[in-house]
Amino acid sequence: MGSWNGTKLGIRVKPELAEEAEQLMIILGVNLGEEIIEEVGDLGKEYNPSIEGEVIDPFGSKVYGIMPALEQYFFSYQNKFYGDEEDEEELDDNGHSLDDLFLLINRVFPSTSIFLVHEDGNNTSDSYYRYEAIYDSSKKKKTIRNCYYCYGEGINCSTNNPRKEGTTVEVGEIVGNEPKKDDIELLIIKAEEKNYNQLVQRLKACLV
Repeated sequence: MGSWNGTKLGIRVKPELAEEAEQLMIILGVNLGEEIIEEVGDLGKEYNPSIEGEVIDPFGSKVYGIMPALEQYFFSYQNKFYGDEEDEEELDDNGHSLDDLFLLINRVFPSTSIFLVHEDGNNTSDSYYRYEAIYDSSKKKKTIRNCYYCYGEGINCSTNNPRKEGTTVEVGEIVGNEPKKDDIELLIIKAEEKNYNQLVQRLKACLV
């Protein structure tokens, strides 16, 4: 297999909102229904989106570019096991956090939980990394799980359950920034280009 690197995003919405929610996911850069390679697998039991897909566009450089900051986080988390931990990169003016994305989606579809999963690794050093982020809209809490283990370097694999040994869990508050008017307007343009008329009206209502 060589190496792999993939991210998927999921959300849970009411069934009557599914069509519009799918359209929002599409304009955010998600390939609905597509899977990623998951060698590690689920770290928790809370992953239950009603809509999900592979992130094929890092949410557009002009809309919600959350992936650059996340990629830096993934890189830094793995590097700390080798004594080379780096500070997390600050977001630039056009960058957004996953907390920001949660607030954006909940502006459009209130009471929506989001789920993000990332896996990367390679068979050369037998290294495996998984990141799970569960944003619970009912509790207004986020649960972040990281799991890294490397057979080649003997990291987190001294037992018969390296996934359990190598998994960390953090629960925290959601502290993102509310979406800006410009962000909503750019989403409206993307929705209009695809003739998502009901979604356009819903997005315009977010500007009021």
